[in-house]
Amino acid sequence: NSPPDSMQIGFLFSKIWKFLAIFVFVLLISSLLFYQFEYVPEDERGDSYSGPEGIYDSFWFGIVTLSTVGYGDRFPVTSEGKIAALFLVIFTFTFLGAMIGMVSDAVMEARKREELGMEGTKFKKHIVICGWTSISRVSLEELLVADQNVVVITNDQNEIPKVRDMGSKKNLFVVFGQYCNRKVLNRANVKYARTVIVATGDDTETLIASLT
Repeated sequence: NSPPDSMQIGFLFSKIWKFLAIFVFVLLISSLLFYQFEYVPEDERGDSYSGPEGIYDSFWFGIVTLSTVGYGDRFPVTSEGKIAALFLVIFTFTFLGAMIGMVSDAVMEARKREELGMEGTKFKKHIVICGWTSISRVSLEELLVADQNVVVITNDQNEIPKVRDMGSKKNLFVVFGQYCNRKVLNRANVKYARTVIVATGDDTETLIASLT
């Protein structure tokens, strides 16, 4: 599998940013509460003191607890601190379960969007082929041999792997959708295309695509 590009990363972030914001918010609150309940001035500490040396230690406690590492170098001893830590632990397991599910779903959706070409291409001065027919196949073969950048628009999802097998991401982009749909044409960056080849295999579709 190829590494995720900036569009995929942006899509993933758009799906999980709320969870990340909640994570940061809980980290801040838990760290401040740990400091509030457990901090003791240096001249009043005993030998068994396990509270924070400063606010930075409170953030350390919050991070290791939320990450489920739990080194144990800092831990609460007051009732208030223990209650706050208990809620933090419960939140951690709930959050991690939801986060893993959200990330998994977002990754699958991002891959699906990439497969269907929904993020669009930045090709310019390229060739757009509308439809996947025997004429399209021959045209694509010749264009790729000539080292041309090509976008193929197909309304048959099953044909996408076959089209992709004919070239590489460097000079071939596949878009799934209807040829006369403006959004689909925008994904193909048809505005900056040098040539558009309409070969849908259906006279009516070819006429509509040509007019569009």
